[in-house]
Amino acid sequence: MQAQSLTIANQIRCIWGHLSSQKKNDLLFLAVLMIVASFAEVVSIGAVLPFLSVLTSPEKIFAYGPAQPFIQLLQIQSAEGLLLPVTLTFVVATICMGLRD
Repeated sequence: MQAQSLTIANQIRCIWGHLSSQKKNDLLFLAVLMIVASFAEVVSIGAVLPFLSVLTSPEKIFAYGPAQPFIQLLQIQSAEGLLLPVTLTFVVATICMGLRD
């Protein structure tokens, strides 16, 4: 066989030609689903850093301007008061992401 016919792209094209249209649609849907799951995983990993920031220095988050509407909504009076709501939110989000998998 020629070296070109052994490439992965050519092998995929050959297999693709033998698939029914239903299987092709299923594979395309699976590819899109994998991309969406990858972005969701990046978001869940990215949520760890803000959570650790609240745990290590809640006073910085308490003084952070964009966080004030949420702090006032939850009627939090001190920086330490942020720990429980943020921890519960992080735990619920982590459980929901785990259920997704």
